[in-house]
Amino acid sequence: MATVIEVDCTTGVQTEREQTPEEVAAQAAMVAQAEADAKAKADADAAKAASLAAAQSKLASLGLTADEVAAITGVPVAPVAPAEPAPAVDPSVAPAAPTA
Repeated sequence: MATVIEVDCTTGVQTEREQTPEEVAAQAAMVAQAEADAKAKADADAAKAASLAAAQSKLASLGLTADEVAAITGVPVAPVAPAEPAPAVDPSVAPAAPTA
């Protein structure tokens, strides 16, 4: 079992003792509740992020630019990879020289 240090503030006497079974049970219950709360928050955060991504995707599918979607939602839109890769450049073809 874990130990508890009790301090009598009027005398300054410190007493060290083992936790009672009730204290052990109460601590275990608090730890379990904290873990459940953390999981619930993580789940809620994930659901919120998924909803935001879905909303941004729907706005983009309406033809809005990433800047417009960000202005509406207040959250910058993550860059999305292009659907098709860019065409390969033929290294044997020299680029055109710029004209002045």
